This record gives sequence, structure tokens and C-alpha cells, in this order.
Amino acid sequence: MRIENVVALTRGDLKTSPSITYFEDIKLNYLQIRRGDLFIALNPAEIKKAVYNGAYGVIYDSDEIEPTDPEVAFIKVRDASIAAFSLARYGMLKKSFRFISVDPITLEMIKKISKSKSIEFVDKQDIKSLFSLIKNDEATTVFGCDEEFLSELTTDTVENFLAPKE
Repeated sequence: MRIENVVALTRGDLKTSPSITYFEDIKLNYLQIRRGDLFIALNPAEIKKAVYNGAYGVIYDSDEIEPTDPEVAFIKVRDASIAAFSLARYGMLKKSFRFISVDPITLEMIKKISKSKSIEFVDKQDIKSLFSLIKNDEATTVFGCDEEFLSELTTDTVENFLAPKE
């Protein structure tokens, strides 16, 4: 993804002027960083390790962070979690998923019995699951138990199989 697209999607502020123009991949775990990746720092203490591992860019929200390398794209955002969500949503819009909202008990049952790589699960509290979903080329169906959250991930209709409220 091109740097200017990342800055626009995250409404960030590019604090350095690196010579690179794009990122190979987006990672939230500094241990998975490879040369050319963009690191989203949900934990600012991991930034130095991510840069050391080869990150070409860092998205961060801490006011205490000072860019350490002018050749690394340091992008300051208001909230790194929201920035991660924005980038994940952009990646999902390029794919065609069937989103299904179910109650929490049904979701747990589906997780236990599902062995198909075409089925994925998302949780509002687990932003990393969104990036796993984007990378799974076999995924076609996405289950979750928060219909409003699922609706934020797609421009299509979310199918609802929630148990009726009593």
C-alpha cells in the first residue's frame, strides 16, 4: 500500500520524509515484521523492535514517541486501534465476504464444529483477527456476534441469525 494512501485512510500525519513509497504488508506484531512492512504500534514500547526487524513504516498514537530514523515513515494518528480498523476495513472492501451475525452461544458452537478455511470469525475486541481475515484467500463467510460491528466492515447487508430477545 502506498504511503499517501495509508496517511489518508488513517487521517495521520507523516512525521518523516522517507525515500520509500509503499509498504509490502501491514503487521500488528513486531515479531512478524519483515523488511518493507508497516507496523501498527498498539504498544509503543514495540516500535524500536519493529524498526530493528525491518519495518519501513510505523503508525503510532503516543505523544511521547520521537521518530528515530528519517528513512522510516513515522505516521502519527489520534488512535492506533482506529487506524488499524480503517486499514483493515479498506482491505475487506476489496474482497467479497458473506457476513453473518449470530448470538454468542451459536458463535461458540460454530467455532467448535467448523473446520473449513472458508469460515472466519471476527471480534470487535480483536483487531488482529481482521488482518488474518484479509490474508485468508479461502475465506468467504465471516461470523460475529456484534451486528453493528459487522455492518461497519462491509457495504453489503449483514445476515442476522440472532436468537429472538425475550
